[in-house]
Amino acid sequence: MTTGTHGAYEWLEVDHDLGEFISLCPSAIVGKYLVITAVDSGSFAPSEQDLADGWRADSGIAYSPRMESTAMLPLNCRCECCGYDEWYIFERQPPYLGSLCQANVFTSEIGSGNVFQFINFRLRFSDTQMKAISDLFWRQIDWVQPESYVADGEDTLLLATRNSQLYGSVRETLSHQRSKHSPPA
Repeated sequence: MTTGTHGAYEWLEVDHDLGEFISLCPSAIVGKYLVITAVDSGSFAPSEQDLADGWRADSGIAYSPRMESTAMLPLNCRCECCGYDEWYIFERQPPYLGSLCQANVFTSEIGSGNVFQFINFRLRFSDTQMKAISDLFWRQIDWVQPESYVADGEDTLLLATRNSQLYGSVRETLSHQRSKHSPPA
């Protein structure tokens, strides 16, 4: 596990996947609202049942109803096949964030109306070679203002949160739980 801070956010990178995170740390999403910007590196399109359950999608971004339990997560929004999932978590119903932007992140405006999928860059907060991408990611976090960000990358799970109690709980739980992806001891 690698940890750090950026402004009001504490972050960690850990060898778990999104399914393990949901199972081990349900308090990260229960009672909150999700904004899903990537599923398996693409957009999440809610099914008819998901829409009936209160999910909505607009311009490549999916918005959840208040998550009463992890059972409310649509099965196809948490692919465990190869990662590249990205969620923003809010304590209150989030505002409309705009459109998923497919333009060049280095030459486009990062701000209200444009949302970029940073997990597709194989984002790692700890990788100094990724500093240019990380700086742009943190600029997006500054205007989106989620409580938390969770992303399932190629071989790591990322969590950034400004909720220090949640951070401590997740860090403690994941540091004591062996990932199914970890090599045998």
